[in-house]
Amino acid sequence: MRGAARADVARSLPDARLVAEEEVAAPHGENRAFGRMAVFEAAGAGQRPALRSTLRLYCPWAVKYRVTGPDAALAAAPEAFMTELPWPKASPAL
Repeated sequence: MRGAARADVARSLPDARLVAEEEVAAPHGENRAFGRMAVFEAAGAGQRPALRSTLRLYCPWAVKYRVTGPDAALAAAPEAFMTELPWPKASPAL
């Protein structure tokens, strides 16, 4: 994942490192379009716990979201959010 999305993570977590990046399918809807997912981790510092930031970007619909928090707290949050999010039934005409 490149560009503005990655820069957003770097601004808020300067010490974050990319630990995973892959193509992912939209979780439901008639059109099973693909997007990109990137996972970043930042070590704890002082009072701040270790953090994980999960970023997903689906271009046909301009859906972008990022969840950041303590690693243990994010185990199921991104998947639950994506499953419950209403999705377009089809890709927009380009």
